Amino acid sequence: AVLFYFIVGVFYFIHTARANSDQLSFTGEQLKLDGSWFFYWETLLTPDDSITQGVPVMLPQFWNKHPAFNPSLPSSGYGTYRTTVFADKDYEIGLEYYAPHSAQRIFVNTELVVQTGIVGVNEDSNESLWLPGTARAYLHAGINTITIQVSNYDHANGGIFGTPVIGLIDVMNRVREHQVITESFIIGAIFILGCFFIGLFLLWRRDFGFLYYGLFAVFFGIWYGNYGLHLMKVIVDMEWSFSIRLTYVSFYGFLGFMILYILDEYRSPLVSWVSKGAMIVFGLFILSVLVMPSEVFTSYITIAHVFGFVFAFFGLFLAGRGVFQKKRGSLLTIAGNISFLIAKFSLFGMYHGFLDRSAQLTAILYLSSFLLYAMVLAQRIGLAFTSAYRLQQETKSQKDEIESQANQLSRIDQFKSRFFANVSHDFRSPLTLVKGYLSGLRQEDNILTPKSNQMLEKAEKNVEQLVMLTDEIRDLISLDNDSFELKFSTVKATEFFRMNVGMFQSLAEQSRLKLQFESKLNDELEVVIDRYQMEKVIYNLLSNAIKFTPENGTVSVGLDKSSSSLQIIVRDSGIGISEDDLPHIFDRYFQGRSNEYRSKEGLGIGLAFVREIIDRHDGNIVVESTLGTGTIFKV
Repeated sequence: AVLFYFIVGVFYFIHTARANSDQLSFTGEQLKLDGSWFFYWETLLTPDDSITQGVPVMLPQFWNKHPAFNPSLPSSGYGTYRTTVFADKDYEIGLEYYAPHSAQRIFVNTELVVQTGIVGVNEDSNESLWLPGTARAYLHAGINTITIQVSNYDHANGGIFGTPVIGLIDVMNRVREHQVITESFIIGAIFILGCFFIGLFLLWRRDFGFLYYGLFAVFFGIWYGNYGLHLMKVIVDMEWSFSIRLTYVSFYGFLGFMILYILDEYRSPLVSWVSKGAMIVFGLFILSVLVMPSEVFTSYITIAHVFGFVFAFFGLFLAGRGVFQKKRGSLLTIAGNISFLIAKFSLFGMYHGFLDRSAQLTAILYLSSFLLYAMVLAQRIGLAFTSAYRLQQETKSQKDEIESQANQLSRIDQFKSRFFANVSHDFRSPLTLVKGYLSGLRQEDNILTPKSNQMLEKAEKNVEQLVMLTDEIRDLISLDNDSFELKFSTVKATEFFRMNVGMFQSLAEQSRLKLQFESKLNDELEVVIDRYQMEKVIYNLLSNAIKFTPENGTVSVGLDKSSSSLQIIVRDSGIGISEDDLPHIFDRYFQGRSNEYRSKEGLGIGLAFVREIIDRHDGNIVVESTLGTGTIFKV
């Protein structure tokens, strides 16, 4: 702090020491009109008024902060600045002037060359306008008088904010064009950076550093557009009250979000509290701009600068500690913080008049900070892309391995299918013969006892099931070979399903189960199906339900209509299916994990066949199940 105020004092001493320098002389080279001025308080001198001795001042100078006045002058009021310039010959010049905090009129000799706003002797007659520019004027050989009238009733500081500069008109116009191009580039570049990182945050909302940086850049672009050459005011016609509030809100906004970005790089409980403090401080500054008069909230700018310095130095300390901890990006953050601090010091010096005004230099320093901080974020993005690339390569390797395993499993599956196809073909002929022999035996009268006849009937049914199983295997192979065709016909839905469910009544009674059938359909409602294949669907669903339901349980089949589709619901109170097995029950040859019913499991083709048949009917099948409670199939 001692060093800071010492530097400020040195600059101020050098600055004021030049106030009584020699006569300003113009010989065709650019001339900064910073010395040999006299100030006249509460006087609006015209070029025709005789020159009287005023208070010698150095520009830029706020009259309410000039040490020559004791007691100090108020910020509100009006006055005149006057100086003389010696020209060695006649010149057509360009006069570059900066925006006062209120209104001004500039005379070169007797010619009014600039008027921004309306200069008044009281608040009612004053009209503020904050706008810089370059005006055309003429110097004649010899002594020339430059008179600037200024009034202020809207800002905490009254007086001239920037030093006027004169030069040959062509040179000054080129300087102006260069300044416009430079500032336009800076504003555009920073806006693009801000929008880019805000877009990154919107795509990936886990890293608030992107958001803070983006908002920092956008607010800075708005502030700088209303500072320096005030390009935003040139493009958009703004009233003073809106313009001054927009400028200060964007200034406090970019300071606040910059601090949040710097602190976000080094997260810890202490940093979290400091970040919250920064949000509160700059939030209050912004609130004051929105609700208070301009002459009040403009007086807080020095306090805002002090807070900005404090938080920035804290961020510099964190970055320095990060270097020792070998945290990536800490050196870039240090460089960015130093550039930011120099820019803030430059802005602070220009505001208080001990440094020459150079908005472009300040903007370049801030832009350097932006670029250095962007490089830190670029490192973070680069690491993310590197990690993503590695993951992509690992995923590709795993994908290749999975495809290799899938091909191997496909070959195994094809082998299984050929094997079962051959087995089913070999089994079907003898099974058909056995079924014929059993049927013939049952037709013989007075040969078998009733008990033997009953046992023979059961054997015949089991043979029928084996024949149906071989048919399913054959049909599955046909589905794989695209040689399977459905034979559709129209049937009465309720009658068809009631008859097929009824065929399981005796099996349910033998298993001591309750079998129920309920239809919510009109008895005449018809449905288009392949009768033979749909019978196999009912057989598989009901046989599984009965097989895996304990004694005294319930199995039910319900019919309902949904839109133009038929819905079949098969519900049981059986053992249920585990969550691990549920996604795989329609896979071929899948068998669930061991349980007390494992001995009842088949080859794992029944439900696979059911799904294939339902798909060929343009339908779908879903299953819901809870272990120990039961299972529901919905077709």
